[in-house]
Amino acid sequence: MAGMLFSSYYVECRYERRISMRSLYLACGLLLLPFLLSCSEVKTVGAGKLFRIKQNGKWGFMDRDGKVIVNPSFDSVGEFSEGLAPFTQGDKNGYIDTKGEIAIALKFDRTGYFHEGLAKIMIGGKWGFTDKTGKLVIETQFDAARDFSEGLSAVNVGGKRGEYIFKGGKWGFIDNTGRYAVELRFDNAESFSEGLAAVSEGGSERKYGYIDKTGKYVIEPKFFSANRFSEGLACVRNPTATLAGIPVDNRDGYIDKTGRIVIPLQFNEANDFSEGLAAVKIGQDYGFIDSNGRMAIQPKYDLVFVQFTEALIPVRVGKKWGYIDMTGAYIVSPQFDYALPFGGCIAEVHIDGKCGYIDKTGKYVWEPHE
Repeated sequence: MAGMLFSSYYVECRYERRISMRSLYLACGLLLLPFLLSCSEVKTVGAGKLFRIKQNGKWGFMDRDGKVIVNPSFDSVGEFSEGLAPFTQGDKNGYIDTKGEIAIALKFDRTGYFHEGLAKIMIGGKWGFTDKTGKLVIETQFDAARDFSEGLSAVNVGGKRGEYIFKGGKWGFIDNTGRYAVELRFDNAESFSEGLAAVSEGGSERKYGYIDKTGKYVIEPKFFSANRFSEGLACVRNPTATLAGIPVDNRDGYIDKTGRIVIPLQFNEANDFSEGLAAVKIGQDYGFIDSNGRMAIQPKYDLVFVQFTEALIPVRVGKKWGYIDMTGAYIVSPQFDYALPFGGCIAEVHIDGKCGYIDKTGKYVWEPHE
């Protein structure tokens, strides 16, 4: 649960990238790094997928075979979600469709991704939500907002974004009309997942628990930090001691939806389950456990990405990244300076300051480009 308090704060580069601060910490060993304005997998584009590419300082998209679909002509682009991708020209942001045509004009200061038909956007320092026609469905009025998930969005009023994290103000939840479903009362609030959302109250002594969509506590606040539910389990943290009031010697474990600890709080770090496994840290090394808490892949990696995708995950040994399968066997040996998860059967990799894509044999689909 490295950087657990950062788990849902996204790095913003005019548009928001789909990678959490905690993901960055695990993948790069840093709380923040100059973000990878690089080619990254696009989640949904019709029946296939598109991937960001950069040529001569401009951005476009290719398909999984390396064929250019949208010519590189934009200052920056985000990933596609629900058929649209954010793009930047100058100091404004809009959205393009899968043909590279402008679907929503350049009029936003920042943009997010579409979830459940809406995307969060910023104008004049405040967040609101647009639909796919560019209509402002929920007025810009929030100091922070999370993507819609299971019909609700966590929003903040009164908070401020610091260098690394967002803090202050109060959090609540709105529906897709902008009406409050759960009033502003929490010090922090994560998105709903599997019917529950992690929230905290109590100021400097705050603890995390889980609420349902009416705002009622299902699991009372008792954890130092808490993550979303995934595959029926959520990782939580409690310190074993404090020093001058600061928690030390944190231990992570897993609870079920009744709040019962089902995998003891024993790990130096723990992360969400994906495809039946979760990354944990014991001492200085990362390994993977199954949902019964049994060690499926022994701790032997210096760093790992957060989740398996397509039954593979990037791992780092020494200074190089490669890919292992769910047995721990190397599919692509460590050779890259940085590597991202597979999506659509290819993965983004970095070497010598350049970005390319490989297939599951390690063969380049898109040769590294600056």
